[in-house]
Amino acid sequence: MINDQALRQLEADVGAEMMPMILQQFHQELAQRATNLAAALEAADLAGLRAEAHSVKSTARTVGLDAVADAAAETESAATAQDRSQTLAHARQLLVLCQQGQQLLSERL
Repeated sequence: MINDQALRQLEADVGAEMMPMILQQFHQELAQRATNLAAALEAADLAGLRAEAHSVKSTARTVGLDAVADAAAETESAATAQDRSQTLAHARQLLVLCQQGQQLLSERL
């Protein structure tokens, strides 16, 4: 589920010595975003879901979590369109993928 090419590019950009810190930082951020997503999902807060999805999207792509980034983009798009049922469905999937992404990142730390 991790795009190794994206990780190699990130390492080339920041340097090998910075990679553990970058991965740790995103691991922590993803945990917080998952908590925020769960709260927004429980409240059916479309604006909150859109904001969290937007925050997750680019960073997930940067660290090679393409499935997370794709689900975040779908969630953000559905929320922007005010499509409640699609937003909630995509957000549920995004939450699961964020949790899986955390696990994958923890294995790389």
